[in-house]
Amino acid sequence: AFERTVEVNLLGVWRTVRAVLPHLISSRGYCLVVSSLAAVVHAPGMAAYSASKAGCAAFADSLRAEVRHLGVAVGVAYFSWIDTDMVNSSEGHPALSGLRGRRLPGPLGRKYPVSDVARAVLAGVNRRAPRIYVPGWAGGARLLWGLLDRLWTRIAPIGAAVTDHALLEDVAARGAASSRPMGPGGAAGFRGGQRG
Repeated sequence: AFERTVEVNLLGVWRTVRAVLPHLISSRGYCLVVSSLAAVVHAPGMAAYSASKAGCAAFADSLRAEVRHLGVAVGVAYFSWIDTDMVNSSEGHPALSGLRGRRLPGPLGRKYPVSDVARAVLAGVNRRAPRIYVPGWAGGARLLWGLLDRLWTRIAPIGAAVTDHALLEDVAARGAASSRPMGPGGAAGFRGGQRG
């Protein structure tokens, strides 16, 4: 699952940008790379996702510097939990349901509507923004993360131990297939015997 996540989230972005870059250059266009708040806040159990999204952010930041002189602008979108099938599917999992709300109280665990993302993306694209955040406080989290990382590294293992225990119990009760990626994206990766 780790390699499949990097394949889709990072290499898929790179391949897409590589294909459209000549058109972006000729039109002096704008490219928005979708990252995630997980690129900044590295939660236990999300290593593949966090690494792939951090790679997207780093790729976009480097690309911005590389193509600016050609008139191309590059932005990075950092989204928190968005009310999508991917986020919602984890809530139906016996070991993972409710983790977001229990381990991440208040705004950190809140789901944000897709309409918030649409508004922010539209405004950001119109401004050719270097960064777009949903929710807005994610920008502050990104800037402050260097200071908050030490605190997070002490707190996060507590939740990781609880999650590990719940996942091991789930695998013992339902089998190893219960630990594979969930939701429409996870199901797509396992069609036809593919393993990621």
